[in-house]
Amino acid sequence: MGTTKRVKALRLIRKMRGKNHAHLIAADDGCTYVVKLAINRNGGRRALVNEYVASALLSSLGIATPTPAFVEIGDECVSDDFLPSGTHFGSRSRGDAVAVYDFLPKSLLHRVSNREDFLGALVFDHWAANADSRQAIFFRDVVGPAIPASGHRDFIAEMIDNDSLFGGIDWTFQEPAAEVKYSRPEIYWLNLSIADFTPWLDALAKLRPEVLSDAVAALPREWINGDERALDDLMSRLLERQPLVPAMIQQSVDLLRADLHSPRVVWPRQLRGSTQLTSMI
Repeated sequence: MGTTKRVKALRLIRKMRGKNHAHLIAADDGCTYVVKLAINRNGGRRALVNEYVASALLSSLGIATPTPAFVEIGDECVSDDFLPSGTHFGSRSRGDAVAVYDFLPKSLLHRVSNREDFLGALVFDHWAANADSRQAIFFRDVVGPAIPASGHRDFIAEMIDNDSLFGGIDWTFQEPAAEVKYSRPEIYWLNLSIADFTPWLDALAKLRPEVLSDAVAALPREWINGDERALDDLMSRLLERQPLVPAMIQQSVDLLRADLHSPRVVWPRQLRGSTQLTSMI
Protein backbone atom coordinates (compact mmCIF):
# COMPACT_ATOMS: atom_id res chain seq x y z
CA MET A 1 0.00 0.00 0.00
CA GLY A 2 3.04 2.26 -0.23
CA THR A 3 4.35 4.56 2.47
CA THR A 4 1.72 5.69 4.93
CA LYS A 5 1.57 9.44 5.27
CA ARG A 6 2.35 11.13 8.58
CA VAL A 7 0.44 14.35 9.14
CA LYS A 8 0.07 16.88 11.94
CA ALA A 9 -3.32 17.65 13.41
CA LEU A 10 -4.24 21.33 13.19
CA ARG A 11 -7.82 21.61 14.34
CA LEU A 12 -10.60 19.50 15.81
CA ILE A 13 -13.66 19.87 13.60
CA ARG A 14 -16.08 17.76 15.62
CA LYS A 15 -16.54 14.54 17.48
CA MET A 16 -18.00 11.72 15.44
CA ARG A 17 -21.01 9.75 16.59
CA GLY A 18 -20.66 6.02 17.20
CA LYS A 19 -19.14 3.60 19.65
CA ASN A 20 -15.55 4.27 18.61
CA HIS A 21 -15.48 7.88 19.81
CA ALA A 22 -13.61 9.05 16.72
CA HIS A 23 -12.85 12.69 15.95
CA LEU A 24 -12.87 14.54 12.64
CA ILE A 25 -9.60 16.48 12.46
CA ALA A 26 -8.10 18.86 9.92
CA ALA A 27 -4.42 18.16 9.20
CA ASP A 28 -1.49 20.09 7.78
CA ASP A 29 -1.72 18.35 4.37
CA GLY A 30 -5.03 20.09 3.65
CA CYS A 31 -7.07 16.92 4.23
CA THR A 32 -9.43 15.91 7.01
CA TYR A 33 -9.20 12.61 8.84
CA VAL A 34 -11.50 10.49 10.98
CA VAL A 35 -9.11 9.88 13.86
CA LYS A 36 -9.24 7.11 16.45
CA LEU A 37 -7.22 7.90 19.55
CA ALA A 38 -4.60 5.66 21.10
CA ILE A 39 -6.24 5.96 24.53
CA ASN A 40 -9.86 5.47 23.50
CA ARG A 41 -11.99 3.40 25.84
CA ASN A 42 -12.58 0.65 23.27
CA GLY A 43 -9.18 -0.93 23.06
CA GLY A 44 -6.46 1.70 23.00
CA ARG A 45 -3.29 0.84 21.14
CA ARG A 46 -4.30 -2.66 20.04
CA ALA A 47 -7.43 -1.30 18.40
CA LEU A 48 -5.23 1.00 16.32
CA VAL A 49 -2.94 -1.89 15.40
CA ASN A 50 -6.01 -3.79 14.20
CA GLU A 51 -7.18 -0.79 12.18
CA TYR A 52 -3.85 -0.21 10.46
CA VAL A 53 -3.10 -3.86 9.67
CA ALA A 54 -6.63 -4.25 8.31
CA SER A 55 -6.17 -1.21 6.08
CA ALA A 56 -2.98 -2.69 4.63
CA LEU A 57 -4.52 -6.12 4.05
CA LEU A 58 -7.79 -4.85 2.57
CA SER A 59 -5.85 -2.68 0.12
CA SER A 60 -3.58 -5.59 -0.83
CA LEU A 61 -6.63 -7.73 -1.57
CA GLY A 62 -8.16 -5.00 -3.73
CA ILE A 63 -11.03 -4.21 -1.35
CA ALA A 64 -12.03 -0.55 -1.10
CA THR A 65 -11.15 1.10 2.21
CA PRO A 66 -10.23 4.68 3.18
CA THR A 67 -6.60 5.81 2.86
CA PRO A 68 -4.89 5.60 6.27
CA ALA A 69 -2.50 8.07 7.89
CA PHE A 70 -0.61 8.42 11.12
CA VAL A 71 -1.96 11.59 12.70
CA GLU A 72 0.32 13.41 15.13
CA ILE A 73 -1.49 15.44 17.77
CA GLY A 74 0.59 18.08 19.51
CA ASP A 75 0.31 21.54 21.05
CA GLU A 76 -0.42 23.11 17.65
CA CYS A 77 -3.80 21.33 17.41
CA VAL A 78 -6.63 23.71 18.24
CA SER A 79 -9.42 22.07 20.25
CA ASP A 80 -11.83 23.03 22.99
CA ASP A 81 -11.66 19.43 24.22
CA PHE A 82 -8.68 17.49 25.50
CA LEU A 83 -6.94 15.53 22.76
CA PRO A 84 -4.01 13.36 23.86
CA SER A 85 -0.65 14.07 22.29
CA GLY A 86 1.02 11.33 20.29
CA THR A 87 0.42 9.31 17.14
CA HIS A 88 -3.11 8.17 16.32
CA PHE A 89 -4.86 6.31 13.47
CA GLY A 90 -6.54 8.40 10.81
CA SER A 91 -8.75 7.50 7.84
CA ARG A 92 -8.82 10.18 5.19
CA SER A 93 -12.25 11.76 4.91
CA ARG A 94 -13.90 12.62 1.62
CA GLY A 95 -14.28 16.22 2.81
CA ASP A 96 -17.28 18.47 3.17
CA ALA A 97 -17.91 18.57 -0.59
CA VAL A 98 -18.83 14.86 -0.65
CA ALA A 99 -21.76 13.51 1.35
CA VAL A 100 -20.84 10.29 3.13
CA TYR A 101 -23.48 7.88 4.43
CA ASP A 102 -23.08 5.03 6.92
CA PHE A 103 -26.04 3.19 5.39
CA LEU A 104 -28.20 3.19 2.29
CA PRO A 105 -31.89 2.28 2.07
CA LYS A 106 -32.63 -1.05 0.42
CA SER A 107 -34.00 0.75 -2.63
CA LEU A 108 -30.52 2.14 -3.40
CA LEU A 109 -28.33 -0.89 -2.77
CA HIS A 110 -28.45 -1.82 -6.46
CA ARG A 111 -26.74 1.52 -7.13
CA VAL A 112 -23.53 0.53 -5.31
CA SER A 113 -21.05 0.07 -8.15
CA ASN A 114 -18.57 -2.07 -6.20
CA ARG A 115 -20.96 -4.43 -4.43
CA GLU A 116 -18.56 -7.29 -5.15
CA ASP A 117 -16.23 -5.76 -2.55
CA PHE A 118 -18.66 -7.00 0.09
CA LEU A 119 -17.82 -10.54 -1.01
CA GLY A 120 -14.14 -9.72 -0.63
CA ALA A 121 -14.83 -8.24 2.79
CA LEU A 122 -16.61 -11.44 3.82
CA VAL A 123 -13.52 -13.46 2.84
CA PHE A 124 -11.33 -11.02 4.72
CA ASP A 125 -13.50 -10.98 7.84
CA HIS A 126 -13.52 -14.76 8.09
CA TRP A 127 -9.77 -14.90 7.59
CA ALA A 128 -9.10 -12.18 10.16
CA ALA A 129 -11.72 -13.45 12.65
CA ASN A 130 -13.70 -10.22 12.81
CA ALA A 131 -15.69 -10.19 16.05
CA ASP A 132 -18.19 -7.64 14.72
CA SER A 133 -20.48 -7.23 11.73
CA ARG A 134 -19.04 -5.63 8.61
CA GLN A 135 -19.23 -1.83 8.59
CA ALA A 136 -19.10 0.34 5.48
CA ILE A 137 -19.59 3.89 4.27
CA PHE A 138 -21.07 5.05 0.95
CA PHE A 139 -20.56 8.13 -1.20
CA ARG A 140 -21.37 9.20 -4.74
CA ASP A 141 -19.01 8.19 -7.53
CA VAL A 142 -17.75 11.58 -8.76
CA VAL A 143 -16.07 10.01 -11.79
CA GLY A 144 -18.70 7.64 -13.14
CA PRO A 145 -21.52 8.76 -15.45
CA ALA A 146 -24.85 9.87 -14.09
CA ILE A 147 -27.84 7.54 -14.41
CA PRO A 148 -30.04 9.09 -17.14
CA ALA A 149 -33.35 8.37 -15.41
CA SER A 150 -32.41 10.14 -12.18
CA GLY A 151 -29.45 12.33 -13.05
CA HIS A 152 -27.64 10.90 -10.02
CA ARG A 153 -24.41 8.92 -9.96
CA ASP A 154 -23.83 5.50 -8.48
CA PHE A 155 -22.39 4.99 -5.02
CA ILE A 156 -19.03 3.58 -3.98
CA ALA A 157 -18.65 1.62 -0.75
CA GLU A 158 -15.56 1.57 1.48
CA MET A 159 -14.98 -0.85 4.35
CA ILE A 160 -14.37 0.77 7.75
CA ASP A 161 -14.17 0.05 11.51
CA ASN A 162 -11.78 -2.88 11.78
CA ASP A 163 -10.84 -2.64 15.44
CA SER A 164 -12.63 -5.93 16.22
CA LEU A 165 -10.39 -8.09 14.03
CA PHE A 166 -8.46 -11.06 15.41
CA GLY A 167 -11.25 -11.74 17.86
CA GLY A 168 -10.93 -8.23 19.27
CA ILE A 169 -8.25 -6.52 21.31
CA ASP A 170 -7.47 -9.70 23.27
CA TRP A 171 -6.10 -11.16 20.01
CA THR A 172 -7.60 -14.52 20.90
CA PHE A 173 -8.55 -15.36 17.30
CA GLN A 174 -11.99 -16.60 18.23
CA GLU A 175 -14.09 -17.62 15.27
CA PRO A 176 -15.87 -14.77 13.47
CA ALA A 177 -19.15 -13.52 14.78
CA ALA A 178 -22.25 -15.12 13.27
CA GLU A 179 -23.18 -11.68 11.93
CA VAL A 180 -19.79 -10.99 10.35
CA LYS A 181 -21.60 -10.32 7.08
CA TYR A 182 -22.97 -6.89 6.27
CA SER A 183 -26.16 -6.21 8.21
CA ARG A 184 -28.26 -5.67 5.07
CA PRO A 185 -28.20 -9.01 3.22
CA GLU A 186 -29.68 -7.35 0.14
CA ILE A 187 -26.16 -6.09 -0.65
CA TYR A 188 -25.41 -9.66 -1.79
CA TRP A 189 -27.33 -11.42 -4.56
CA LEU A 190 -29.93 -14.15 -4.53
CA ASN A 191 -28.18 -17.02 -6.30
CA LEU A 192 -24.93 -16.58 -4.41
CA SER A 193 -22.44 -19.45 -4.79
CA ILE A 194 -18.88 -20.26 -3.79
CA ALA A 195 -17.82 -19.44 -7.39
CA ASP A 196 -18.69 -15.78 -6.77
CA PHE A 197 -15.89 -15.66 -4.19
CA THR A 198 -13.20 -17.12 -6.46
CA PRO A 199 -11.43 -13.80 -7.24
CA TRP A 200 -11.16 -12.98 -3.56
CA LEU A 201 -10.10 -16.46 -2.47
CA ASP A 202 -7.46 -16.46 -5.21
CA ALA A 203 -6.21 -13.04 -4.09
CA LEU A 204 -5.97 -14.28 -0.51
CA ALA A 205 -4.10 -17.44 -1.54
CA LYS A 206 -1.58 -15.30 -3.45
CA LEU A 207 -1.10 -12.75 -0.67
CA ARG A 208 2.60 -12.60 0.18
CA PRO A 209 3.71 -12.88 3.84
CA GLU A 210 5.72 -9.70 3.28
CA VAL A 211 2.48 -7.74 3.19
CA LEU A 212 1.91 -8.63 6.84
CA SER A 213 5.49 -8.04 7.92
CA ASP A 214 5.59 -4.70 6.09
CA ALA A 215 2.37 -3.58 7.80
CA VAL A 216 3.77 -4.49 11.22
CA ALA A 217 7.07 -2.75 10.45
CA ALA A 218 5.21 0.48 9.58
CA LEU A 219 3.37 0.63 12.91
CA PRO A 220 4.40 3.39 15.33
CA ARG A 221 6.60 1.84 18.00
CA GLU A 222 4.50 3.27 20.84
CA TRP A 223 1.49 1.29 19.59
CA ILE A 224 3.20 -2.06 20.02
CA ASN A 225 5.59 -1.43 22.91
CA GLY A 226 5.45 -4.62 24.98
CA ASP A 227 3.26 -6.41 22.41
CA GLU A 228 6.01 -7.40 19.97
CA ARG A 229 5.90 -11.12 20.72
CA ALA A 230 2.09 -11.22 20.80
CA LEU A 231 1.93 -9.40 17.48
CA ASP A 232 4.42 -11.75 15.83
CA ASP A 233 2.36 -14.70 17.05
CA LEU A 234 -0.80 -13.03 15.74
CA MET A 235 0.65 -12.65 12.25
CA SER A 236 1.85 -16.28 12.26
CA ARG A 237 -1.63 -17.51 13.14
CA LEU A 238 -3.12 -15.30 10.46
CA LEU A 239 -0.91 -16.93 7.83
CA GLU A 240 -1.85 -20.37 9.13
CA ARG A 241 -5.53 -19.55 8.59
CA GLN A 242 -5.21 -18.80 4.86
CA PRO A 243 -5.85 -22.39 3.67
CA LEU A 244 -8.88 -22.68 5.96
CA VAL A 245 -10.83 -19.79 4.49
CA PRO A 246 -12.48 -21.55 1.49
CA ALA A 247 -14.23 -23.99 3.86
CA MET A 248 -15.33 -21.06 6.03
CA ILE A 249 -16.78 -19.30 2.99
CA GLN A 250 -18.61 -22.42 1.81
CA GLN A 251 -20.34 -22.64 5.17
CA SER A 252 -21.04 -18.92 5.09
CA VAL A 253 -22.56 -19.19 1.59
CA ASP A 254 -24.98 -21.85 2.82
CA LEU A 255 -26.06 -19.60 5.69
CA LEU A 256 -26.28 -16.54 3.47
CA ARG A 257 -28.40 -18.29 0.87
CA ALA A 258 -30.87 -19.30 3.56
CA ASP A 259 -30.91 -15.73 4.84
CA LEU A 260 -31.30 -14.22 1.38
CA HIS A 261 -34.33 -16.42 0.65
CA SER A 262 -35.94 -15.67 4.00
CA PRO A 263 -39.39 -14.02 3.78
CA ARG A 264 -38.16 -11.24 6.07
CA VAL A 265 -35.69 -10.03 3.42
CA VAL A 266 -37.55 -7.57 1.22
CA TRP A 267 -35.82 -7.18 -2.14
CA PRO A 268 -35.95 -3.89 -4.05
CA ARG A 269 -37.62 -4.29 -7.44
CA GLN A 270 -34.31 -3.74 -9.26
CA LEU A 271 -32.70 -6.74 -7.53
CA ARG A 272 -35.38 -9.40 -7.86
CA GLY A 273 -34.28 -12.26 -10.02
CA SER A 274 -30.76 -10.90 -10.51
CA THR A 275 -27.98 -13.45 -10.48
CA GLN A 276 -25.00 -11.49 -11.77
CA LEU A 277 -23.56 -8.27 -10.43
CA THR A 278 -23.45 -6.79 -13.92
CA SER A 279 -27.20 -7.16 -14.24
CA MET A 280 -27.83 -5.12 -11.12
CA ILE A 281 -26.14 -1.83 -11.90
